[in-house]
Amino acid sequence: MKKRNIITLMGLILILASASAAPGITIEELQAKLVQSDWRATFSDSDFQATLKFVSIDPEQKDPVVSQFTTFRRDRTDSMLMVKFLPEAHKGEGRLRVENNMWTYDPESRKFTHTTLKENIPGTDVKNNDVKKPTISDDYAVTGFTEGKLGARCTSSL
Repeated sequence: MKKRNIITLMGLILILASASAAPGITIEELQAKLVQSDWRATFSDSDFQATLKFVSIDPEQKDPVVSQFTTFRRDRTDSMLMVKFLPEAHKGEGRLRVENNMWTYDPESRKFTHTTLKENIPGTDVKNNDVKKPTISDDYAVTGFTEGKLGARCTSSL
């Protein structure tokens, strides 16, 4: 299971666990909490920009591989842009996503390649769909809930 999916699942469990502690909560109120979690994870009222740097260490290789890119998100129009800066051999490569369409730019050939959100990002197991805004409330529907103990180490209720 991908890290993003695990984090999403853990978030859902926490939301539902905290909501189930409240007496008399309804399924509609739980679904509204999922909508609220989508809103909190997006930037609908503003734009988002971040520069990210990843260092990959492979024991079989001599030097670590450093990747760096800047991403820009505008969730109100469901669009995103990523531009690579490192490694130097991939500098200037970019991705533009608008709704369900993804374009990849190769600075060497100066050409764009169109893909869909169902395909993987080349060289990774990351799907293009993983870089879209979160839609937990669209992907999941609350059908019921019960109060209970989660795991053997849980000693108190939320």
